[in-house]
Amino acid sequence: MKKIVRVSTDLRSNLVAYLDGELDEETSRDVEQLLAKSEVARHDVEMLSRSFDLLDMLPKEKASEQFTQQTLATISALENQIPLADRQWFQWSRRLFVICCWFCLLIGSAYGGYIAGQKLWPSPTEQILEDFDFYNNLDHYEEVGEIEFLKQLQQQDLEDALQGIFPEPADPAEGEVSE
Repeated sequence: MKKIVRVSTDLRSNLVAYLDGELDEETSRDVEQLLAKSEVARHDVEMLSRSFDLLDMLPKEKASEQFTQQTLATISALENQIPLADRQWFQWSRRLFVICCWFCLLIGSAYGGYIAGQKLWPSPTEQILEDFDFYNNLDHYEEVGEIEFLKQLQQQDLEDALQGIFPEPADPAEGEVSE
């Protein structure tokens, strides 16, 4: 005896769509192959076809205008009750906001890195500008021959020395005491 295989719900919905002519070519071929192999599927198609024929014999009722308006109003009310988070424009706005936040974070990080780089690694030009006074007075520094003169400058006001006011050298004769 052959084992009778029941038709699943998905296959049954495909059979209804097959009878209505709503399937694409590939799915239609699959249903036709199923009908060729399965007696249960052929029986289900025959029963569905008879049911559709009986439905066609029933008198057709026309919906009233009031029913149509109520139905459309209900659909409109349901569309307006869609939560804000599920609305298409809100989802796009949220995505745009996240992208803008990431962009701002990227720009802020780049700017912070640039500023940190400027502070941590000064350019050679900035180093020269910081040492400008030294380079400007380099001629005076080269004229200093001995370390003794630099020690005297250290004891006196350095600005006077840089402006050209130098202390007069001490007379060796004054330093001697007569006996």
